[in-house]
Parts: sequence; C-alpha cells; structure tokens
Amino acid sequence: MSEHDLPQRLREYGGDHVRFRRIALTDEHVQGLPSFAADDKKKDPRHSWFKHHHGTECWELDAMDPRDLRDCVESAIVELIEPVAWERCEVVNAAERESLRDILVMWKSPN
Repeated sequence: MSEHDLPQRLREYGGDHVRFRRIALTDEHVQGLPSFAADDKKKDPRHSWFKHHHGTECWELDAMDPRDLRDCVESAIVELIEPVAWERCEVVNAAERESLRDILVMWKSPN
C-alpha cells in the first residue's frame, strides 16, 4: 500500500493514532539507484498524487540492497525502543518460557 492508501485504510479501522515516518527509499537511499519516469506508471490511479508529492522520478524498493533495507528498518525500530521497558519484557518472557518448560516436563512425566 502507498503512504496515501495505508493511512486511509487505518482510519477506516480506527488506526487514527498511528503515525508514519518514511524510513526507506529516502533521498539518501536513492542516490545512485536506477530510476524511471513516473509517467511510466500513468495508468496507476495514484499517478497524479505521486507526482504531486514526490516528483517525476520513481524507484522500486527492490532496487535497494535488501541488507541495507534490513539495517534501515532495524535502526528505525531500535531507535523507538525504550531500553528499561524492553529489558523488563525480556525478563518476563524468560520467566514465562521457563514456566512453560516446567509445565511441559510435568505433563510428559508419568505419575
């Protein structure tokens, strides 16, 4: 979905609180990548919207090295993580896994 379609869809389902930030295929990412004319996509119903918001050049996300894309997404996620809360979740998850292991061991054991 485009950055135009997705917010509209989220509003339909009560996602008005969701905020978007472009993290891939920014101006920095497209330097040196092969591009094509936006007019090549004239049949796309979003063509006019795209040209108005992004100009006359297009890049396919596939043109970006997947390792760079993965690093970009990971950095954006890590930037949003609150470390103390994350560590607390890690401790709780470890305790839950241990508890599950204990339950499974007891379940498998004959009485």
